[in-house]
Amino acid sequence: MFLIMDKMKPQVFGTFLVTSLSSFELGRDYLKTGRRRFTKQIFSQEGIEAYRNSCLLATLPQLSFIFYEDKGLPEEANTALHYLVMENKVLLNKDISFLSSLSNLNTLNLKGNDLGKRITTLTTLTHLYTLNAGSNKLRQHITGLAGLINLHSLDLTYNYVKEHITVLTCLTNLHTLYVGDNDLSKHVTALAGLTNLHTLDLAHNNIEEHITALTTLTNLHTLNVMCNKLGKHVTTLTALTNLHTLNARMNNLRQHITGLTGLTNLHTLDLAWNNLEEQDISGFTNLRALNVSFNNLDEHATAF
Repeated sequence: MFLIMDKMKPQVFGTFLVTSLSSFELGRDYLKTGRRRFTKQIFSQEGIEAYRNSCLLATLPQLSFIFYEDKGLPEEANTALHYLVMENKVLLNKDISFLSSLSNLNTLNLKGNDLGKRITTLTTLTHLYTLNAGSNKLRQHITGLAGLINLHSLDLTYNYVKEHITVLTCLTNLHTLYVGDNDLSKHVTALAGLTNLHTLDLAHNNIEEHITALTTLTNLHTLNVMCNKLGKHVTTLTALTNLHTLNARMNNLRQHITGLTGLTNLHTLDLAWNNLEEQDISGFTNLRALNVSFNNLDEHATAF
């Protein structure tokens, strides 16, 4: 991977399907993982132009870049850019209409930009496969995502969507969905038709008895229902027999924990903060990791 970096801490980066070293002098660096990373610092307009020229030559397998407001995106981005990260207020109160021109964009991270109704700009990005729009105060404007039918992964954490979650019913190709902290409550039932889901995060949504509507999601492998006041309703999850990872902490499960022993494929289970006592967990035959900390089981607690 080739990175073009400014002196400032990178806030935004993307990946071009381009293929030329061109006029860049690349210095080697190493990540903690031991993989090599190449970096090039650009301090002048000449550097930007050299970057653009290399894009046009199209001889590099992959090129990443840093985008800053005063430099803008080169025209080549409209068709060549397929991966883009612009998170943590870098687009706060900015015009984001340029995003609608990125016709081949595959992965987009816009987390933490307070986009609100500006999210409708994305309606033309029909090639999107992965979208992180968490923490953007989307509310009813989530309806602007209805046309992104090719999405496989979507993060809408902390967006106050409430009843507007129903717009997701048409995104049937979703495999991964994060909708924690959206005050869904009874509106969680709208997700029952997303039967291709493998990963679902519903943390902090006051779901309570409405969890029963999700028994149709039998392809789920990973489920987070942390802090949803499930209580006795947790037994509904026994229908999700393919689950291998379950976070059910802070649900006041008490004796109802025994109802989960039917999930024989579970290997990772978090039951912290559930007022458990001397409950029998011997039925979880395939567990590799169990967390029962902050219960009345101190002598048995096994943290991850």
